[in-house]
Amino acid sequence: MAARKIRMLQWALPSIAFIILVVNALLLHRDISKIGVMEDIDDINSNNNMRKEYMRNRAKNFYSWYEGNKTETLLVNADKNGTIMDFAIVGFAKCGTTTMEANLAHIAPMPEEQDVCTPIHPTVYYAYKNWPQQYSAPDKEKLFRGTKCPAFIQGGGLAEWAK
Repeated sequence: MAARKIRMLQWALPSIAFIILVVNALLLHRDISKIGVMEDIDDINSNNNMRKEYMRNRAKNFYSWYEGNKTETLLVNADKNGTIMDFAIVGFAKCGTTTMEANLAHIAPMPEEQDVCTPIHPTVYYAYKNWPQQYSAPDKEKLFRGTKCPAFIQGGGLAEWAK
């Protein structure tokens, strides 16, 4: 019985951890402690509108994120003015990463049911230059940018993304 509970816990913790990461990214780091305070609601709405406007226009700055305006190496501080990638779906096998990807593909142009385990530099290129044309309808704006690579959690690929 104890071994069964341990196996269930080993499955559940990675699932919970990666869901928390994605939800955190989707909330765009909103300060939820302010929700419910009437005088701060206008500030929250204003901040959300600024974030949405940034997300709509950030592709215009795409080449400024790279060294020498070439798409080989991102600058260390490329995200100083705001996020570039909104989420990365990572997790162990069979913990729901593909389902999460299928759902997030409704708000972010990305390949469904496909892992993209490339370094951050080309992944940003794909997310802004390739995927919007391949995975978005012309009449539907998808502002979020993200990717899926379950192997990052085991292979250390997250360290490169965290720089």
